[in-house]
Amino acid sequence: MSNRRPQRVVALIDMDCFYVQCHLADPENHQFKGKPSIVVQRNFEKDKILAVSYEARELGIKRKNCTVDQAKEKARSKNVKLQIFRVAEYRNGRPNLAKYRKFSKEVYKVISKYASIVEKASIDEWYVDLTNEEWHSIPMIENYMRVHSNGKLSDARNSMEDNKYQSFRKANKQIDCIRREILHQLGCTSSAGIADCKASAKLVSSLNKPNGQAFIFPEDIEKYTATLKLNDINGFGPVNGEKLQKEFNIETTAQLLGGFSSDSHLT
Repeated sequence: MSNRRPQRVVALIDMDCFYVQCHLADPENHQFKGKPSIVVQRNFEKDKILAVSYEARELGIKRKNCTVDQAKEKARSKNVKLQIFRVAEYRNGRPNLAKYRKFSKEVYKVISKYASIVEKASIDEWYVDLTNEEWHSIPMIENYMRVHSNGKLSDARNSMEDNKYQSFRKANKQIDCIRREILHQLGCTSSAGIADCKASAKLVSSLNKPNGQAFIFPEDIEKYTATLKLNDINGFGPVNGEKLQKEFNIETTAQLLGGFSSDSHLT
């Protein structure tokens, strides 16, 4: 009898354009699905863009460094109507996020029906530990990609033919089923990243967005991480990333780690 520990498999499920989808889930807003939409929040007497749908992003509208007026102008220049949803406010003017928190709980309920170990990462993200989950009669899935060490994606079905990581094959199917159920019950799409730890799952969770998922094998994560820019590392942040880039003239994690060698000026 083998005493080997099972291969750990962790997924991060991330809702696509969460704040926008919260509004589109309302029956009275179904007409706006597939249309350019943004969610706006009042902040110190100024409107701030909180979320941008993928359709609006195609118009060049961004959440950062883009005002509501600029967003309207970008849509107008393309002769497209931009749907604007607003965050509700309390009487004192503070944002009322009850709508989004309630919807977040609904998503959690769906996930927890199919997984026993679920950890909330944020209002629109959840980690799922699939290491010891046992599922049966899992259907084939359509959209999941393997992340290679060079950062490129490939059809995962070509990577799962051998028995090297059966746990990853099963986890991909499990997560796809959960995402389909979220779509079926709540009418919202989600994406996911799958790896052997939370940090790696987070790194690849956005690579097959929207409405897709990606995974990375343990032996590929070190080389893949080395290709990433410092701003892309979760928890590191754009501010710290830009500071290091300017101060030491580096951009990637490989350059950062290489800088701590014995012959480096960083030592």
